[in-house]
Amino acid sequence: MVEEKKKHRDIPLTFDPMFKALLSAEETREYLALLIEYIVGIPKEEIMEKAVVISGELYKEKQDEKGKEADLLIAVENHIVNIEMNNTKDYKEKNYAYMHKLAYRYYKIRDTYKEGPIIIQINFDSKKTYDDRLVIRFEMMDKERMILDDENFIKFHVNLDNIRLKYYNEKEKMSEFEKLLSILLFNDKKTLEEYKKESGVMSNVSKKIESLRDDDLINELYEINEIHAKRMREKEMKEARETGHAEGIKQGREEGIEQGIEQGIEQGIKQGSNEKAISIAKNLLKENIDISIISKTTGLKLEEIEKLK
Repeated sequence: MVEEKKKHRDIPLTFDPMFKALLSAEETREYLALLIEYIVGIPKEEIMEKAVVISGELYKEKQDEKGKEADLLIAVENHIVNIEMNNTKDYKEKNYAYMHKLAYRYYKIRDTYKEGPIIIQINFDSKKTYDDRLVIRFEMMDKERMILDDENFIKFHVNLDNIRLKYYNEKEKMSEFEKLLSILLFNDKKTLEEYKKESGVMSNVSKKIESLRDDDLINELYEINEIHAKRMREKEMKEARETGHAEGIKQGREEGIEQGIEQGIEQGIKQGSNEKAISIAKNLLKENIDISIISKTTGLKLEEIEKLK
């Protein structure tokens, strides 16, 4: 009797592949358009008609440089929108690097530093980073005279912790935008069933979330991430205990979790069996993922992946 594959029905939307797959799906295009409209101000109709989901692979300055994967990149006219889901407070330097890498890539393509795209980054912060405002906009400016710099860099931070508090205390008073954001945090089976009964955006999003949680590839990636995150936590905790410092324990826990999130997929696969890597590579090929990305993700050589086609 073949054992049925375990389904992670509770895979959170703070898990990068899940988050990216949801917002880049055709079924949830209107949801993505509404989020960008509320946060950035680009009209929903323009996004629905002209937005293109582009690769999250950032420009490499050197041939052997390790590639970085942005959560989601959307091109709308002369705007490049980078959407990030942030689970810890230690992400600012990485996200600043993303923005400048994006600018460099598009300036490099044009071979000029003039008339480049407007780089916009939307950060969905699962933990409060600044204050209680729902959306905070950052731009480069002269602090003394409040004069905007001419570089096209704009950052938005969306405080999901604000939504969490309102959902528990004033759910009936939530605006349409707040309701759209709430499903990123509250998406248990009962909640999804309620939203599915509605017509329109929330119904489509709920159905897509359920579909993704039943997807074999998403489950495999999440399982690998969980295993590696656990190993990293255990390793860091062991090292911390050996030092005998309470601060070391705290730091080991935090760094273990962060590394599990950031590197769990790539390193987890490499530490796993070759059969698991081949299985995941086959699934990625079915999704028409570029073989160079599959190679980085699985650790398999390009020749090995070519043979799986």
